[in-house]
Amino acid sequence: MSIVVTAVLGVVWVLFLNYEQLADQFVVAIFPFYALAAAAVFVLRRRQPDRPRPVRVWGYPVVPLLFVVATFVILGNALREHPGGTGLAFGAILLGVPVYWWWLRTVDDPLRFAQNEYFNVSWIWYTLLILPSNGFGAPVAGS
Repeated sequence: MSIVVTAVLGVVWVLFLNYEQLADQFVVAIFPFYALAAAAVFVLRRRQPDRPRPVRVWGYPVVPLLFVVATFVILGNALREHPGGTGLAFGAILLGVPVYWWWLRTVDDPLRFAQNEYFNVSWIWYTLLILPSNGFGAPVAGS
């Protein structure tokens, strides 16, 4: 079933968006996750202060904070300048929230299930964002 959904979503994205729009959608949709990764540094340092830090964050806490703020400024500007495309990307991301909540309630042990080698929630993001291109920013042949 997931292969069919992936194929249908990929075809829809390629049919209705040109190369520039696909690239914009990808950047806008992936950027919030970069900001969340940088913000996770603050959360992990607060929740696990005694954990060893094999990699140090240069300029902590200023540099990660500046990155998070700059990311939200860039995303806000994208939403202001291109509300349709940006809103579509944010909407696609937000559609995953109720699916995630449903999944948490239906799976007995979500952590064990997510670590299963046959399960990967990133397939939906791959479908929505990367599948319409060849992964290198070039459109799929025939688009």
